[in-house]
Amino acid sequence: MYDHMKRQLAERFALRFGIREEDAYTEIADFTRDMTAVPWTVEDVRTIAEGEGPDDEGMALGFTLTDEECRKILKRVEDEHDANCGITWDTIYSTINRLYRK
Repeated sequence: MYDHMKRQLAERFALRFGIREEDAYTEIADFTRDMTAVPWTVEDVRTIAEGEGPDDEGMALGFTLTDEECRKILKRVEDEHDANCGITWDTIYSTINRLYRK
């Protein structure tokens, strides 16, 4: 998980549970020390759907998705991805295309 995401999570935990933000961050950093994760976000899904895809030409689909639709895409990608290949811009693109292309 990216450090800025750990800090955002620590801030939310601190507010929600009334603990110091640095204590929350320390716990999150300790918990994630021996693992890696590259989070994909609603904004990543929206980037492809709305037409500002990654460097590859023709990646953008040219339409708008709601936050809930983007979350549905993320959940579907997580549930169905091939662990040998991981989650990529292509897997997100394919899932959006399969579920929402008109």
